[in-house]
Amino acid sequence: MFKIPYIINMKLKLLMEAGKKKDQFTIIRALMALHNIRPMDIARAAKVSAAMVSRVIRGVDKSRHVQQVISLQLGVPYDELWGD
Repeated sequence: MFKIPYIINMKLKLLMEAGKKKDQFTIIRALMALHNIRPMDIARAAKVSAAMVSRVIRGVDKSRHVQQVISLQLGVPYDELWGD
């Protein structure tokens, strides 16, 4: 039986290959919930506002620094999470 984070990571990979931003937002938020991570936690680690973290997750803004912090906090490789 697969663990839930593994299944979500596999789903994330499939969604990222399809390039669906809305689904990426959903998966990132699900991973944050699984790891009990709030946007404010990421904001503090990245030294930015929670609003900036939210905009990066939604794809409105792009900040490699914030994306890297999100990847580290979630334990997902940067390339797999952001597709860069």
